[in-house]
Amino acid sequence: MACWDDTMVITLRAIINDLGEDPQYSEDQLKQLLVASALIVDMSVDFDTDYVINVPAVTITPDPSNDKAFVSLVVLKAACFLAMAAQKDAANKGVSVKDGPSNIDGRGRADATAKWSDRVCKDYTTAEMAAKIGNMAVGQAIVGPYRFDGSSQQSCPGRSSGHDNGEYFS
Repeated sequence: MACWDDTMVITLRAIINDLGEDPQYSEDQLKQLLVASALIVDMSVDFDTDYVINVPAVTITPDPSNDKAFVSLVVLKAACFLAMAAQKDAANKGVSVKDGPSNIDGRGRADATAKWSDRVCKDYTTAEMAAKIGNMAVGQAIVGPYRFDGSSQQSCPGRSSGHDNGEYFS
């Protein structure tokens, strides 16, 4: 067993806020998503190492665990795919129903999920562009986790988040 699956699954879980005793996604689901994401990322960015990505076998060789740029981009791409799926699901549930004095409104969650999805996918796009222009230290931009309420703000005592301008800590 390679190290990539442990490293990348845990990192992906942290970004999508799926850590804990009762995670939403199984290990196998996340590994499949990561390998599919790796295939797409590998076609988009030229890495120093030529990876062999076998989607049906759910393998990546050689083990990319030490390639921070590859790991970061693949994890961000997988998070983007999950965020887009969450956005679609939330949009399908984003309705408002009024019946007399009763009111059920799911539009706020749908809007928050859309913002979260946009942010995760924008972070991937930014990291991919950095890698394409030669900044292979793209992994330094990932500080996760993202929350499903649409917020990606980090808190650290004594520091401002600065997340609106792309700087997580200032």
